[in-house]
Amino acid sequence: MERPAVLSTSALTEVRSITDPSAAAKLRRAPGPLGDAIEFGRADDRGLAMKVQRTADRVSIGELLAAYVDTVNRKDYDGLRELFTADAFVDLGPAGECRGVDAIVTTIGTQVDAMQGLIQVVHTGTVRFAADDESSATGRWYISEFGVMGGGTEAYFSGVYHDEYVRDPSGEWRFGVRRYRGLFARRGADTVVRPFPTDLPPPWS
Repeated sequence: MERPAVLSTSALTEVRSITDPSAAAKLRRAPGPLGDAIEFGRADDRGLAMKVQRTADRVSIGELLAAYVDTVNRKDYDGLRELFTADAFVDLGPAGECRGVDAIVTTIGTQVDAMQGLIQVVHTGTVRFAADDESSATGRWYISEFGVMGGGTEAYFSGVYHDEYVRDPSGEWRFGVRRYRGLFARRGADTVVRPFPTDLPPPWS
């Protein structure tokens, strides 16, 4: 089996010393180990940069989820508004749908204010990025809510959000679409358990 070519120390020194883009381009096109090594290094750097960017994006989207439950728990509806795109869409299942950030904030605020007390917690989730679009992603996250309803009944809810995220021109991730489906609900002594949703549109269907 043919052994891979190895660059000499002098050749590596020459590669590192290149600052002229046109000269670097000529070397990348050059046949043999020198050109191959330079091109491999550039591809490797691009791959590493993409991994770093995706890791940062996952952290930012996780912070978006954390900010959502934080604003809901504190009834900070101005802060909640900042988490959505202007034309965002929210599907709350049996609780209805709303489009546009004004309608979303009003709907969520009305539901939260109807409770005597509410604590929402976000659990684990997954994020997927579009292969051909660096400004969009999808995610699936599980949440729990517990509190006291308006009539004094203790309640506990758990469910799953299917999200679509959009990176705005400033680089911040925001909710473009949120679809909630309840999996477990307990109101007083009444308990309801639902199967994982199968009625969702693409990309979740």
